[in-house]
Amino acid sequence: MNKQILMKLIADISALGGLPFYCFLIILMFIFKMYILSLKLFLLLIVGMLLGTLIKIIYSKSRPAKTKNETSLKGFNKILMKTDRHAFPSVHTLRITMISLSMIGIFSDLYTILFFTILVILVGSSRILLKQHDIWDVLGGIFFGVLSYITVTLLYRFL
Repeated sequence: MNKQILMKLIADISALGGLPFYCFLIILMFIFKMYILSLKLFLLLIVGMLLGTLIKIIYSKSRPAKTKNETSLKGFNKILMKTDRHAFPSVHTLRITMISLSMIGIFSDLYTILFFTILVILVGSSRILLKQHDIWDVLGGIFFGVLSYITVTLLYRFL
């Protein structure tokens, strides 16, 4: 297989942990009248993104592949670029972990568990292969995805 095609496939797998796919999934669940799952995914998105962004602002770990220099940015744009520039935790992995746990919570059969476990591994591996993260960033994304899921699940029970 051509290396260029393989890298495109890896990038497509990585996109499953991206924000556009996550938002698409929330809307899709809403369209299919799975309102509780849609709301839970939305709450998870807010908690996960806040947690991931806060950690990246506090803990500045560079990505394995260097990004462009953003020294000309000022104010809020500089903070946003700082969160994108830093690697820990992998927010793609955090998001796909939250999606997977949500789906496993609804459809808890063996095949669903296997499918979503493999999906988390594939997205995490793709982030490493794309040189956006190392194994610790990916494991951190899984950890904080699980933490976000537990937090929202516990809060959701009290609503």
